[in-house]
Amino acid sequence: MSGVEEVRIRLRPGVSAVTASSGEVHLVCGPDTVCLGVLDERGRASLIRLADGSCTGTELPAALDRLLVGGGWAGLEVGTADSGPTYALSPVGRPRRPEEYPAPTSPVLSRFAVLRRAGAAAVLESPLATQQLTMHDPTLVATLTALIAPVPRAGSVLLTGVSAPLADRLWACGLLTASDDGEAADLAHAQWRPHELWFHHESRDRTHRRLGVDFGGTTWAKGVFPALPAVGNDSAWRYVPLPAPQLAGLPADQVTLSEAIESRRSYRSYDEDRPIRLAEISEFLYRCARVRARDDHHGVEMSDRPYPSGGRLHELEIYLLVRSVDGLESGLYHYDPFQHGLARVPAEPVAVRALLRRSAGAMAGHEQPQVLILLSARFGRLMWKYESMGYALVLKHVGVLMQTMYLVATAMGLAPCALGTGDVDLFAAASGRDSLHESSVGEFALGSRRAGQ
Repeated sequence: MSGVEEVRIRLRPGVSAVTASSGEVHLVCGPDTVCLGVLDERGRASLIRLADGSCTGTELPAALDRLLVGGGWAGLEVGTADSGPTYALSPVGRPRRPEEYPAPTSPVLSRFAVLRRAGAAAVLESPLATQQLTMHDPTLVATLTALIAPVPRAGSVLLTGVSAPLADRLWACGLLTASDDGEAADLAHAQWRPHELWFHHESRDRTHRRLGVDFGGTTWAKGVFPALPAVGNDSAWRYVPLPAPQLAGLPADQVTLSEAIESRRSYRSYDEDRPIRLAEISEFLYRCARVRARDDHHGVEMSDRPYPSGGRLHELEIYLLVRSVDGLESGLYHYDPFQHGLARVPAEPVAVRALLRRSAGAMAGHEQPQVLILLSARFGRLMWKYESMGYALVLKHVGVLMQTMYLVATAMGLAPCALGTGDVDLFAAASGRDSLHESSVGEFALGSRRAGQ
């Protein structure tokens, strides 16, 4: 009968069945295991069909369906012969024990659940769920949106029209919860904003991913988009060359690494009678971020700099918003690490002033920095190669560059301070950059240190 609903269930890849001396069958997937108990001949035959994907939903009792599908041990596809699949549940993340989550009488969508389009289908997923729901039937998508508020059960269906088996599976896998308040009742859940938990889960390797295939340095864009060049500045900008310092014998060389680490601190005020000098800016940038060497690897430009970068791609760009520097006009500059020079950016004055005001606010209302260093990322340099983890890698690079800046500034006797926030819209307005292509990802204040500090 072409209109009869068909259900096909398959164990997730990587699951093994192990029979203990007691006769109990255990499913094992990495560090996780679940006991199915002692299986009779029919149960063992069903397990074989689960492995090859020929097991139907009618073969499994509701409790085992909920354990395998809801717990993330198996995926399923539901549909009819004439109209094709209606929806599918695919395992993601680590399996869990659904018996620890009794079905609620009035379920609601998890506050971490996200609905997105994937081709001609819609996907409902959550970083806390063991399954990803792919919906091919638009009416099902509309039905599920009613679950933004708790919906009571009425017999075999919820009042929204969602079938009880699907509701039970969504509850067991974590896409539904008892109430929105339930996900804020303890610190472990309440501490997470949805986007932060999503970012944490999606930027880390997980059991359902394949490192080097759909996660990590896959070079997925090769042959699809050209690799971005290593140089990111605009050649039309007015160039200001910087003198390359002779590092040997400079005062900073007399400070040991241990002394720099132990004496490092943040300074939020400056010596306005003796602003930071252009020669100090030059030495600081030279020590922190200049290009020491460059090469080409299969058509991709790479470079070596004082701070590390994944794949030697160095997607970070350095902008200097100058308020007070002895020997340099105020304004916005872009640092060229290849030529060791500055390019004057024709910046929007209103945005520049607003960026300086915001930087003072980020330092608890202290003085505006003599130099506000804006770190931006040309995302395509890194994301051309890395899948899912690209933005997380950007933030790691921001961290290692900021630590390099802190230690260099400390050794030079300057006043450094990393800022915890910045305005991406103001940066876009000031620099004229498209924020999808390049955007600010970190801010660092710098200036001259007052005597006695």
